[in-house]
Amino acid sequence: MPIRKKIDIGFNRKVQASWLTETLRMTVAGIASDEIETSLKEKIALENQGKETVRKVFIYLNRVWIQPPDYCTDLRNEALKMFRHRPDADSAFLLNWGMCMAAYPFIAHVAEATGRLLRLQGEAQAAQVNVRIREQFGDRHFVYRSVRYNLSTFLESGALLEGKKPGIYLRGRVIKPRNAKEIAWIVEALLHSQYGANLSLPQIAVNGALFPFDLTDLSLTALKGNPRLDLFRHGMLETLIGLSI
Repeated sequence: MPIRKKIDIGFNRKVQASWLTETLRMTVAGIASDEIETSLKEKIALENQGKETVRKVFIYLNRVWIQPPDYCTDLRNEALKMFRHRPDADSAFLLNWGMCMAAYPFIAHVAEATGRLLRLQGEAQAAQVNVRIREQFGDRHFVYRSVRYNLSTFLESGALLEGKKPGIYLRGRVIKPRNAKEIAWIVEALLHSQYGANLSLPQIAVNGALFPFDLTDLSLTALKGNPRLDLFRHGMLETLIGLSI
């Protein structure tokens, strides 16, 4: 399995969930990539006058669904099969979330910080999320900007709701994976964002990056059907889950 050599920061522009879903739908339909590009850029341009913004937003959509990094191509291909089987809004939500985490692990870090705050205090303040992300990635303007646009995408997708004051977010919709395949797929997506780390079931269950999902059915049995996951003993009592190489 190809390994990432650097951290790609994303998104640095507003990316609407509807654009991600449209990219998913057209990719599943087998539409030629140049036709997808033309169609998406037209949609993006309706809300963005700058050519550079249109170009960058398309790059993000392309990396998530059309030409993902080599290390998560199999994850994307499985997602396309899943969406063909169930092309509904809940599937799109789960698959968009997972592929964004895998293609841009920075987004998973923002989601994890957000989810941790939601769990601890019932709300997430943008300023607090920024503090946690800057501790990891440095106090640079483009990091702050990316966090802001990531939160905007979470909000627009319905994963977050606006609080009573600007910059305060509440938990939004929560989706329960409908079967073991969906559970194993979103876990695989999470692992792609962890830079080679292996996680135990309890660690996965409380990982903030999965805050929009009800994982009460998470179990080793649910994960065993995914051939891209490895389950192995760690010590006497713990089982770790990692990516197959």
